[in-house]
Amino acid sequence: MSIFPVKDYAAAGLLLSSLVAMPVSAAESLSAAAGEVEANYVAEPSETFCAADERLVIKRQGETLLDIGTEQLEAASGATCLVFDLAVQDLDSDREPEVIVDIYSGGAHCCTTSLIYRYGPAQGYQPISHFWGNGGYRLQDLNADGSPEFVSTDDAFAYAFTSYAGSQYAAQIWQYQQGQMQNVSRAHPAYIYDHAFALWQRYSQLWNEQGATQYGDAAHSQPGFEKAVLAAYLADKYLLGQAEDGWQRVRAAYHWPDREVFFAALEQFLIEEGYVPGSYAEVIEFEPDRDRTAVYGQLAPEQSRRYLVSAQAGQSLTAALPIRVLRGTLSAQIVAPNGQLLGRLEAPDDSWQSTLPVSGSYTVELFSPAGAGYGLELTLE
Repeated sequence: MSIFPVKDYAAAGLLLSSLVAMPVSAAESLSAAAGEVEANYVAEPSETFCAADERLVIKRQGETLLDIGTEQLEAASGATCLVFDLAVQDLDSDREPEVIVDIYSGGAHCCTTSLIYRYGPAQGYQPISHFWGNGGYRLQDLNADGSPEFVSTDDAFAYAFTSYAGSQYAAQIWQYQQGQMQNVSRAHPAYIYDHAFALWQRYSQLWNEQGATQYGDAAHSQPGFEKAVLAAYLADKYLLGQAEDGWQRVRAAYHWPDREVFFAALEQFLIEEGYVPGSYAEVIEFEPDRDRTAVYGQLAPEQSRRYLVSAQAGQSLTAALPIRVLRGTLSAQIVAPNGQLLGRLEAPDDSWQSTLPVSGSYTVELFSPAGAGYGLELTLE
């Protein structure tokens, strides 16, 4: 018996994913099987919502290869309140079924994590963990290639532009391949288009003929709910390669007094979450009472990496590429929040310093033509 009454969280057109919790009132058990693989989960009732004395057993060809309890489940997933679903399915068409364990961490609506156990002759069953956040997923073979996709939504949109209850989400599609989860959202434009269309329809229905909201509750009040819908819609448009059209529609639709502030925040959000092609950026955070920090990494040939530094007008920013950690050829450029190129530097031991002209997020972009190991030292005073 499933502890939760629903599994199809991310049905096509679904804009708000949530879990519906059912109290644990009796010993719970889940079982699933495919081919020569069988999985069983059992938990005892407890005085709290969460399960107690959990046990997960996986058998292959009749032999028990995994037998773990609550502590091991928690260590693998990060947090566990109870397992609410269990499945055995070949996720990557290699004729070896994987075991999917869906775990709920407890709370009003968060959070959901999937453990996916993969068999290997040497190591037996080993898991990877995928965090879904407030929502969940639906397994569907979108392109009929024999390997199902995890159809979901992007949990980064929760609380991003309004309350949780009013938050809306861009589509997100994952696929499991040889022990790894890959984001394949851009490879499924038909689904993304339908999702974007449903979001735009929701925005279009926000106002009735008298110009009043049709939803009638605080969670869906303007302008917060408008921001949430339009943000998710624009993210879908980026996934479709239709960013210009998306921005035109969003700018024409949103007319509250904070429109320019919202547009700037939305653009920055889409950059930080990787929707703008080639623009994923890591946000640099300085420790309290410290004005210096450093990051280290490795770039493949022809690869770039972007870092964001939030600063105020009048502050001094220094960037350096120290030779002591450099392995390869590396260059960097510093770009202001308005897109103005402020400076360039070349490794080794080159540095750049300037008083910043405006407040906002400054970009430090590294590039290596042949690959490099690097360190980037930043000082903000």
